[in-house]
Amino acid sequence: MHSPDTHQESSEKKGFTTADTTPAHTPLETSRRNSECYQREEDPVSEKDQVDGGLRAWLVLLGAWLCFANSWGITSVFGVFQSYYLETGILGPSYSASSISWIGSIQAFLTMFAGVFSGHLMDTGYTQQVLFVGTGLIVLGTALLSVCKEYYQVLLTQGICVGIGSGMLLLVSLAMLSMWFKKKKMLAAGVASTGSAITAFYVPIVLNKLFANIGFAWTVRVYALIILLTAGTACLVMTPKKVAFKHGPLINVNYFKDPKFTLFVIAFGFTMAANYIPYFYLTAYAKALNVKSGTLGLVSIINAVSAVSRLPPAVLAHYIGGANTLIICCGLSTVTLYLYTLTTSTFGGLVALAACYALASGGVLFLPPMILSNFAGNDRAQYGTMIGMGYTIGAIGVLVGNPIAGATISGSATNTAEGEIGDVGKAHNKYLGVWIVAGSSMAIATALHFSARMIWVNWKIKSRV
Repeated sequence: MHSPDTHQESSEKKGFTTADTTPAHTPLETSRRNSECYQREEDPVSEKDQVDGGLRAWLVLLGAWLCFANSWGITSVFGVFQSYYLETGILGPSYSASSISWIGSIQAFLTMFAGVFSGHLMDTGYTQQVLFVGTGLIVLGTALLSVCKEYYQVLLTQGICVGIGSGMLLLVSLAMLSMWFKKKKMLAAGVASTGSAITAFYVPIVLNKLFANIGFAWTVRVYALIILLTAGTACLVMTPKKVAFKHGPLINVNYFKDPKFTLFVIAFGFTMAANYIPYFYLTAYAKALNVKSGTLGLVSIINAVSAVSRLPPAVLAHYIGGANTLIICCGLSTVTLYLYTLTTSTFGGLVALAACYALASGGVLFLPPMILSNFAGNDRAQYGTMIGMGYTIGAIGVLVGNPIAGATISGSATNTAEGEIGDVGKAHNKYLGVWIVAGSSMAIATALHFSARMIWVNWKIKSRV
């Protein structure tokens, strides 16, 4: 949330004043700098050569794009697996949408929660080790999924193993972007985040084609090979900076004494509770409405639009600030999620809703971690720990959001997947609670983000933050 000096004048012309959000010596920073356990090593490369450009920085951006593709990208396509599990009954007829969604929720939870550990490891100098271990866990979990027959087996492989590996890749990519980019940090994060959306666009199409042609087991093995090649490339091209702390705590609780930080991370939790509900339930909702045409492509559509929608928030955040942009994205997402409560029975109507949500929510994934890194100020060797702390709270929202939404669905596991043919109103009512939960959670997030932003800038409306 600290504005680049080069944009201060332009921001003031647009009616925004630049908030100085990183004072030279805040109480928390003074305490941290005076602590003997925090010893920073000197970086042999000059600041000019390291930030906002150069071959190494662009390679880090490429690697971050691939890491997003193999972390949030994997999480975003779980709705395809959930629909397959429900439709085929491969895990048994007794498992409802809510039960199966726990697999995806745990995967998403660990994608974020693992950051508190991997971020600390990164700050202490184990960046590339974290990348390689994370890649290995994702590939291993996906490959083992091909031989799973029971619910607990899928939970262990797809939920836990893949989730932990994804979290290791995601956190490192976010922290390294904050290290290698300063003035262009929001733009870099926006570009990198398109990796998850683009991947989540084509993977559902490929998976559904392969499910029909070569079966579930071989489809998943092919997917594991793709992950190995792409994530392996990220491990090779991402090189860490020569800045690290020799020692330090896993979690710095002093940051939670700051009301704006506490409000922000709680808001992040509500944001994540709502964000993935459409991804998890849209395909099943379409089938419940008896929309026969293209239901399996809805997740791909929402991700295709999402890929394009990542760039406008990145550009906007570059000029008006990340927090201001995030509030706009969350507010528009709230409105769109409530629009799902309106009855629609056509494929076109569902596509329109999916596209609107993707456009509105384009910045809710990549903006929060970039804002979180600003709480560490210029102390770059704390970026991993800081983002990991925020992601721990966000992980709780991911864990409970989808199952709570799924618990509001009425009917058996079979009817949850297929719906009541010929009765659009009844099928719509089954999923009404899902969209109310999603919209309400995002509305709370919007209010809390706004409160944190106002405290940050001392209640000044026209501040770039």
